[in-house]
Amino acid sequence: MISGAQYPKNGSLIVGEKGTIFLKDWNADRFQILPAEKFTDYKQPPQTIRRSGGQHYKEWIDACKGGPPAMSNFDYASVLTEAVILGNVALRVGKKIEWDARDMRVKGMPEADRYIHTEYRKGWSL
Repeated sequence: MISGAQYPKNGSLIVGEKGTIFLKDWNADRFQILPAEKFTDYKQPPQTIRRSGGQHYKEWIDACKGGPPAMSNFDYASVLTEAVILGNVALRVGKKIEWDARDMRVKGMPEADRYIHTEYRKGWSL
């Protein structure tokens, strides 16, 4: 990206048609939009989602005690996990997939089933 620059061991790049977002670590608040000279007038949108504060265990305990849901509660985390796993399924079959969430199947692609459903030996089903 920048010749001679020092980069962290972790991070992410989100590459778009007009620029790149460089996340320096797991914290989405610490990012750069590149090329920087193209985005000098950029203003962040107002914060609308509460921040976790990085205390995941405390959030979970507070939620168990009737407080607000943890930031990675199941309603959020399950959908995110499903999307990530389906990305892996698409890579395994080597094709674009169309997911049928209700039936838990890739539409029109039976070869993807083996990555989604496990066939258990007789007597070992769930």
